[in-house]
This record gives sequence, structure tokens and C-alpha cells, in this order.
Amino acid sequence: MADRLDETAGSLLLATAAAFVAAQPDGPARLLAVHHPLPNGLCAGCLATPTRWPCGTATIAATARTSAPLPRAPIRHGVAQTERRRR
Repeated sequence: MADRLDETAGSLLLATAAAFVAAQPDGPARLLAVHHPLPNGLCAGCLATPTRWPCGTATIAATARTSAPLPRAPIRHGVAQTERRRR
């Protein structure tokens, strides 16, 4: 059961990070330009702490490249506008 919860939490974290990267101008491409495989199988962007490719950043960028960004919640009249006016 704990493994299933960890897997679900991990999937949610990956999806959230990927949505953030996908929303950035050329986000996935910029990250993958740095985090690419070297001939020895390590990530070119993670040399301070040698990491096998694909590293976490490359995984997030690849996921962002293949998935659509999450839609933003619509702003409803009423509470959201009242909150903005108070600021």
C-alpha cells in the first residue's frame, strides 16, 4: 500500500514539474539542451554530482515535451475579484 502511495505522489510531482516546465518559453528544449547523454552514459548537465542519464531534470523535460500544460483554473466573478480589489 505504501508503495502505491509513493508511486501516486511521485506521478503527481512529475506531472506538476512537467506542467511548470511546459509553460516556460521553450522550457523542455532549453533543459534538454543542457541535460543530454554523454558517451559514457552520464548526464552532461549533472557533472557536479555524476548522474546516469536520463537524470531527473531530463525526465521532467521529456515529460513536459510530450504532455500538454495543465489548464489554468478560470477566475470567477465574486470572490477572486473581491480578493484582488482588497490588495
